Amino acid sequence: MVAHLLLLLYQHHPIITIFLVLILASASYGKDDNKDFRDCEKHFNCGVLSNLSYPFWGGDRPEVCGHKGFKLKCEKGQLPIIPSDTLEFRLFRLDQPSRLMTLRLVNSQDYICPSHTLPNSSTESDIHVFGYDLKLKNLNLLYNCTVSSSSSSSTLEQNRISSSYSYCSEYSGSSFYGGDDILESSSGLNRTQCSIWFKIPIPVESFRRLNGDTPDLEQVLGEEFSVSYKYDEGPSICDGCMASKGICGTNLTDPKREFLCLCRDHPYSLVCKGNNDVMNVGRKVRMALGASLGTVIIMSIAFFFWYRHKKRQYVSFVSRSIESVPSSKANMEKRGSYNGVHLFSYDELEEATNNFDETRELGDGGFGTVYYGKLPDGREVAVKRLHRHEINLSNMAINKIQSNALNELVDPSLGFESDYAARKMISAVAELAFQCLQSARELRPSMEKVVEILKDIQSRDYTAEKAEETDIPSDDVVLLKSGPMPLDCTLSL
Repeated sequence: MVAHLLLLLYQHHPIITIFLVLILASASYGKDDNKDFRDCEKHFNCGVLSNLSYPFWGGDRPEVCGHKGFKLKCEKGQLPIIPSDTLEFRLFRLDQPSRLMTLRLVNSQDYICPSHTLPNSSTESDIHVFGYDLKLKNLNLLYNCTVSSSSSSSTLEQNRISSSYSYCSEYSGSSFYGGDDILESSSGLNRTQCSIWFKIPIPVESFRRLNGDTPDLEQVLGEEFSVSYKYDEGPSICDGCMASKGICGTNLTDPKREFLCLCRDHPYSLVCKGNNDVMNVGRKVRMALGASLGTVIIMSIAFFFWYRHKKRQYVSFVSRSIESVPSSKANMEKRGSYNGVHLFSYDELEEATNNFDETRELGDGGFGTVYYGKLPDGREVAVKRLHRHEINLSNMAINKIQSNALNELVDPSLGFESDYAARKMISAVAELAFQCLQSARELRPSMEKVVEILKDIQSRDYTAEKAEETDIPSDDVVLLKSGPMPLDCTLSL
């Protein structure tokens, strides 16, 4: 509705419309000055998980709304993925109030004696940003290591992966697995001595199941595990920001991507300054009043022009209805044809009849004088000229009845001139019609009365009455009101 009114206003006064729309847009935009605040205020969906918020971001949610280590890869109909520089974890479940999530390593089989990994490659998880606790432990997988017998420790030997292990048949050198302590106890073992090195976090319980020279790496690496995550130190900085009516975010201008509190006016390092509800109450009231006033002004002006437009449409419709009679000069000049039939202008007919010369009169019809005319192309025509007051048929009927000129209204074939009974019946109907055409409602008979009178007219025996011409008494006429006449009888209530 509003859009229709604005469009209507624009068609008549485009400059005023544009000016008012700009005022309203400015008032609406001023609701929150900080764009980042508006972008991060709403939660987002990622894959099959919904209603996510800080510290997570990704998909259509900008980085400023999240934490640097909590980016999500979103795929339609799939569980989100938490990517890192080297490892990816599938996010199965998430409990944001408790800050708990359930993860599983993506493509875990690729880390078991991989044949496609380039030599001297090293992969280490940076999932430490989640701040997982003692329930997790790093699993080191070392392949094709060169270790001298003198530097090999008993711990290292106990964690050797046998070359007969089905996954590692392609490796000719020594391969090992173990926790971070395997590096501390083996002084002769370092990254440069192994062609491939993986460090992957796994649950402590799963770690205990690894033993012997044929550990079940496939099952251990493919298990889900739960982890508690945190994204700031000490008392939650984010909680403090939210308590000040702010939204937690990240400072993208800082290389370290430090925390940033997004507020309605502009961002702050930790919390929004002061109480926004108190400090900005005047500003909010002004914006609300401005937006409301702008809306009222636009709606009022739009309604005014809409009302004028409708009024003009009505006046135009009434004018077209009045001028639709073919004898209307103005209407004739506007239209050249109607449903394929050529319509002549008043000037054309005036020229064809020599300005309606009396010598060209052919006779008087029931509705006007008929003239002989000749068109410029040689065609001969008969032109009936109606006087302006005769265009309204109800007025014309009243005039004919008052003038005792029923013969001009009645088809001669009905026997009005020759048949006494027909003349009496027609005169009675004309008298009833005269009453029905009165403009004042109280002077018109009800439909029940009309039916009763018509039945009485039909049942009379006119042949038994004395033959005489019947005229409508003039005394009866003068008692009725004059003025614009309706076209039909209406029900009197």
